[in-house]
Amino acid sequence: MMAVSVRASVLYFDDFQQFPSGTVLTETNYFPNIGIDANIETNTDGFNVPTVTASNLLGSVRAFVGLATVPYNASYRGDVNALTNQDFKLTFLLWIAALKTSSHFGGIGVDMVTTNIDSIDGTTTNFSHNPVIFINDGGQVYAFTNNADPSAPLSSVAQMGTWSAHVGTMMTNAFIVSFTNNTLTYVINGVTLTNMPIPRYVTNFLNAARLDIFEAISGSGITSLGNKFAFDDIEFTSGPANTNQDVLSYIAAAKGQFFDQLTAGAPTLSSTGWAFHSDIKGSSSNSLLDTSVTIPGGAVKNLQPSFVGDNGLEFNDQFTSQAALDAAYPSDALYTLVVDTADQGTFRPSLHLSTDDYPRPRGPPAAPPD
Repeated sequence: MMAVSVRASVLYFDDFQQFPSGTVLTETNYFPNIGIDANIETNTDGFNVPTVTASNLLGSVRAFVGLATVPYNASYRGDVNALTNQDFKLTFLLWIAALKTSSHFGGIGVDMVTTNIDSIDGTTTNFSHNPVIFINDGGQVYAFTNNADPSAPLSSVAQMGTWSAHVGTMMTNAFIVSFTNNTLTYVINGVTLTNMPIPRYVTNFLNAARLDIFEAISGSGITSLGNKFAFDDIEFTSGPANTNQDVLSYIAAAKGQFFDQLTAGAPTLSSTGWAFHSDIKGSSSNSLLDTSVTIPGGAVKNLQPSFVGDNGLEFNDQFTSQAALDAAYPSDALYTLVVDTADQGTFRPSLHLSTDDYPRPRGPPAAPPD
């Protein structure tokens, strides 16, 4: 697998490609493609537990949240390193399976943990990660303006627009916060639904972005009805664009064979022809500060330049048998690069190495019969 053109200013990016389709992601902590840490939590606040599965049902691997017995709640959280007074943008793809009755309340909350205080009244800051934007199952898109408490959700929010025309499709979502202009903007499929002042309970200290599946309201005629969701391509950017692109391409992990062909006959496997390989190419000889690959089991292998001034780093290991290669570097397992760069911080791209599919070399074609 090779990824190219890593984008500047991306602090956090998750497309779930590191998980094979069908992987259950319930209560999962992991490193995303680019970023610090990701967490999918389903056992939230004592509610019932939905199942989150990596699924390629919608065309690429996405986190698919199934139905559970109402009330249920789940969340996706991405830690982004603490930022103070920095403008930022959170974008993601969202699929909602069904349109529910508009008078009921349940759906996706878009929020951010915006305080460094360990414990505080949730109505004062957003430490309790209540939603800033709520995409309701009934087709509405709400904004919490001056009240972070969702105990009376339909009376404490303002409707900005609707998503109902996009039911069953992948919607693009953009959540843009500018401390410079004191504005919060929300966009669905290119249409701006609001450009309002930042709510007073959102502080200028950000340490995480969240997407909350909330089907936990009961009573008062607005009981959550439950729904299915999928999300993908979660991307968080902050500050001005960084034009100093450090990483051009990488191969997180690869296994293969080396052959020799010293005669006109069929190639023969080299004496140490079973090989593992990982590499990364930087934009210059100074762009990559340190790179390693973490293999299944936790061992770390450092990538090195082939010569002084080389733009790339690589790691190679060779064996005399497939059994020895597989024992050291198993297939159907996760490999993670840790890349320290000069201008773009630390990336952690990962790859779930597929099962083996080695080629069978052939000799020259047989001579035609007389």
